Amino acid sequence: MTESFLHYIWQMQYFDKNELRTVDDEPVTVFQPGFFNTNAGPDFSQARIRIGSLDWSGQVEIHVRSSEWDDHAHRTDHAYDNVILHVVWENNRPVLRADGTPMPTLLLKGRVNTGLLHTYQKFMATAHVIPCQGSLAAVPSLIRLSMIEKSLVRRLQRKATEMLEVAQATRFDWDETAYRFLARNFGFKINADPFFELAKRVQYRQVLKIADRPTAVEALLFGQAGFLEAVSSDEYVQQLKNEYRHLAARWKLEDRQVDTARWKFLRLRPANFPTLRLAQFCAFLNGNRNLFSSLLEWQDLAAVAKALSVAPSAYWHRHYHFGKQSNVLHPAMGEASVHNIVVNTLAPLWVAYGLSQDDESWIERAVELLRQVPAESNAIIKKWKALGWAPTSAADTQGLIELFNEFCQSKNCLNCAIGASLIKPA
Repeated sequence: MTESFLHYIWQMQYFDKNELRTVDDEPVTVFQPGFFNTNAGPDFSQARIRIGSLDWSGQVEIHVRSSEWDDHAHRTDHAYDNVILHVVWENNRPVLRADGTPMPTLLLKGRVNTGLLHTYQKFMATAHVIPCQGSLAAVPSLIRLSMIEKSLVRRLQRKATEMLEVAQATRFDWDETAYRFLARNFGFKINADPFFELAKRVQYRQVLKIADRPTAVEALLFGQAGFLEAVSSDEYVQQLKNEYRHLAARWKLEDRQVDTARWKFLRLRPANFPTLRLAQFCAFLNGNRNLFSSLLEWQDLAAVAKALSVAPSAYWHRHYHFGKQSNVLHPAMGEASVHNIVVNTLAPLWVAYGLSQDDESWIERAVELLRQVPAESNAIIKKWKALGWAPTSAADTQGLIELFNEFCQSKNCLNCAIGASLIKPA
């Protein structure tokens, strides 16, 4: 037995309420079980319960064993002074209030449907990473689809929260916020951190001051990334070095370069080298002077793809690193990379902005954009496909990834609509 299961049982009132009485034999009638509290303090608030002949309004605390009331020092904690009922699975010790009077205690053991308890225990004991995978086909499609949508919104809001923290730290400079997270996304997973660090060390307002000179933008970012330290005889590299020396002296940047050891090249295809990705990022910045307002104006996936599919400068058409030529032409960013930026930066950024403006329409707009992006393919999605769940868009796959990571892996079935539909009385 777990406390989280008892929370679920109490919240859903999945127990036998016939002749309900406290351990002191007082009759109990539950009018309102209360609202689950995710913060510190008693488990449920605003409950309305009749105990004996008196109607009470207050809080409910739940434990597996009654002795946990004292073990957790609730008796001396004033936050628990308004608890009107103590709900337990086992009554192994009498519980007293701070004034020494008995705490009304309700025992649930023996009142919970054995089939429901067995199903829950089976889910908790399974070795499957998706606990309900054997029963998933029995869940109505409406419940499954609603849970995907709930998980998608949860994922977007979680990502948006991180962006809001940066926005707050920059006094809601949305251009700067968008610039930093776009930079991180251009680094993709393996070089996301050094890209993000680079964007913090070179502010967007500095980029804007030299935006009319594309070579200067490249010099500033490549120099601050530490890539210009390597010796090269290329005329292009010498031009960048000279430009960077001027800019670094102007803004006192010499001691703020990113450590080159942080950049990862090993086991990456040349097309994914951070040098080439940084050249693509520079090209994008040169083509989008009003950064954040441009991101807000993109109406659909086609507009996003057009804005992001900018070719890097001529040097990078045939180079993947300084002084290292390639026989392969490196044109604009590929379709898969564009989709990655939509999923991981643009959609969450719209949600973050919507939250800051208290405008939920941006959530709807973000979800609609993700519905235009093809379904992703990764190890998690393959698990769902093996169970017969075939996503059709990134909106589906993002929801399924969140469902797997935040509910299935932690066996948080009671807070999942799918799990809750299976863990209920027959």
